[in-house]
Amino acid sequence: MQCFKVNSSTLDKRLDPSPYSPTRTIALEKIKNTQCPKYCLKEVADFRRELVTNIPDDCTYIGLANIESNTGIYINSDSEKETISSAFRFYKGDVLFPK
Repeated sequence: MQCFKVNSSTLDKRLDPSPYSPTRTIALEKIKNTQCPKYCLKEVADFRRELVTNIPDDCTYIGLANIESNTGIYINSDSEKETISSAFRFYKGDVLFPK
């Protein structure tokens, strides 16, 4: 469980602790104060939204459980997922973001 003390004036429509983590707060402050140009992600990246409803034979399903937190290292699963309701397809070189 995460718990952070914050002043009510700093709450930004969210009550979950993630946005108020000291690590995140410090990082955002450094980004705000940098002299480097800043861009929205949609200005520098193309978003792929290719929805699939089955797992093609030549593909492996990779879910968030297969990705190690904070490192992005792939964790092989003991059992392969055989069916899905829907998922976004990705390709080598894509950068993945969880919902």
